[in-house]
Amino acid sequence: MISKLVIALFLTSMVTICHAEIFDKSKLGHLSLGIGTWQEYYMQVQDSQSGSLNSFELKPYLSAALDYQIKNQHFLGTEVGYILRESYSKSTYTKDHFYWRFDYIYQALEWFNLRAGTSFMWQTLSGDGSEETLPNGDGEQTYYAPDERKNIFNQTFDLGVEFLHKNMSARIQSYIYALDQEDERLTSFSLSFHYLMPIRDL
Repeated sequence: MISKLVIALFLTSMVTICHAEIFDKSKLGHLSLGIGTWQEYYMQVQDSQSGSLNSFELKPYLSAALDYQIKNQHFLGTEVGYILRESYSKSTYTKDHFYWRFDYIYQALEWFNLRAGTSFMWQTLSGDGSEETLPNGDGEQTYYAPDERKNIFNQTFDLGVEFLHKNMSARIQSYIYALDQEDERLTSFSLSFHYLMPIRDL
């Protein structure tokens, strides 16, 4: 229910500002290009046969974003991103991860933004159908790689902070899956750096 309300709110906002009668091109702020590292389900899933949880990993991703000023310190933003393909050595299993995000942005200080929004996640998985046995609790469980390309779609609730300096910014973002389902809730994080280009200068 919460996720449906979030999506309705942000899609309504984006459609509203793009309506021909109120859309003001002069309020387009920046086009930004970003690069960062993606931490999927950080310290929440098992990643080895010893049963240890996943820790910090360098998973590069690229993004492009655009923001629009609603009024004074209030902005709406949209961003698309791609987490570079992951390959797993023990099989031909690969994963591609794309997202499309909508944010409300509040410029709390000249150099500091607060962000809240929602992302649509799209993961594509492919493999050779191989299997691998890993510890699971007190026993073991066999996991199978897909033998054809499969798509997984999710929506997240996002929170973030952004630090600004001249035409650069650094951002820390969280992505919460299954926000209203405590037993299934997982959180991913990203750390990224962005180059900001004012639309009026392009």
